[in-house]
Amino acid sequence: MIVGVRHARVAASMLGTCYGSSDVATEISHLQAADAAIASLRARGDGSLQFDCVWSSDLRRCRGLADALTPRLSGPVELRTDVRLRELDHGSFEGRAWEEIHESEPAALERWGARWRTEGPPRGESAEMLERRVSDWLENLDMTRRHLLVGHAGVMRAVLVIQQELDWAVAMAAEVPHLEALELT
Repeated sequence: MIVGVRHARVAASMLGTCYGSSDVATEISHLQAADAAIASLRARGDGSLQFDCVWSSDLRRCRGLADALTPRLSGPVELRTDVRLRELDHGSFEGRAWEEIHESEPAALERWGARWRTEGPPRGESAEMLERRVSDWLENLDMTRRHLLVGHAGVMRAVLVIQQELDWAVAMAAEVPHLEALELT
């Protein structure tokens, strides 16, 4: 079983910026984020805080939350960080203002928008590339254990595509709210 919790919203200073695989801060502290995540986990149908393993991206918006959350879960819980759980890499668009990308590289942005499933931005990843990396992570999971994924929206959508056999367009339309528990399997 896999339950996902998306990291807290990124800092306001990053709004309007392309930051997929960039390591950016969140608008609230990791302890505040952990409080919200615990409340959401408790509100789930079984209300359980029992997990065998917490998995996290190595980016601080996820890792900081995972570090704050793990000690508050029930029983012995293993914490693992995995780079395969990073958000989509936007290549040469990373760290740049979307407005500037629209102005300076409209053709590249349009091409990516038309082919996002199979092609990424310049030097970046496509949805299918993200799916392959997440699939590689999933292949090694012991699904008899309870896993908590502290992750990014793109990664959680990739899990939905793989585990629930959703089309990417359907997965992209699925809400992945910040700091709310989401059943992924």
